[in-house]
Amino acid sequence: MKVIQKLKNIPSSLFQQDYWSMKDKELDVIATKYNIPSMSLPPGDTNWAHAYVDRDRIIGILVARDNALRTKLTTVLSILALVLSVIAFTKSFFAASSVQR
Repeated sequence: MKVIQKLKNIPSSLFQQDYWSMKDKELDVIATKYNIPSMSLPPGDTNWAHAYVDRDRIIGILVARDNALRTKLTTVLSILALVLSVIAFTKSFFAASSVQR
């Protein structure tokens, strides 16, 4: 079942998610899910009452994470395509040589 679920997620993982259109609360939830500290203090301020959701930092980290995962997925898909091409070539080669005999 997990394999089927992962296969269903492949198309959505090939495209960049639009983090800029999300609300601060949504970004905070995603940042918490991936252990990204979401709150920052203004420079020189030590009062946590002035903390804010640091959208730039969260989105930068999430985009870097997505790019790393996408690169891994693209590599796996490329290797799979190469293997299938070699199998198809080998099959057609042997089919052609059996016809010539």
